[in-house]
Amino acid sequence: MTGIGLGGLGLVVAGFVVDRDRQRKQERLQGQEGRFNVTSLGDQKERASAMVAAGAVLAGIGVSLGTGLLVASLRRSTPVKGRRASVQVAARMGELMLIGRF
Repeated sequence: MTGIGLGGLGLVVAGFVVDRDRQRKQERLQGQEGRFNVTSLGDQKERASAMVAAGAVLAGIGVSLGTGLLVASLRRSTPVKGRRASVQVAARMGELMLIGRF
């Protein structure tokens, strides 16, 4: 669930990037709307808004539920002799992994 939440955060960032790209294109075309078809810029704005909204919902639900489940399982895990529950964060090129051992 935490991974889904982090994916949602990525979707929010992508939505902001798409909107910023749309704004730059619109600024470049200022005053030349008659020569170019600018209706696709409106579509991009709607798409960016939808991406941000969906990403925010996924991020909120995923991170909160994932973190809650992780904490609950850490508290309920019965310790095995010589072994304890642990959480590790591993960073690799292009990815971030959260590993829980119980």
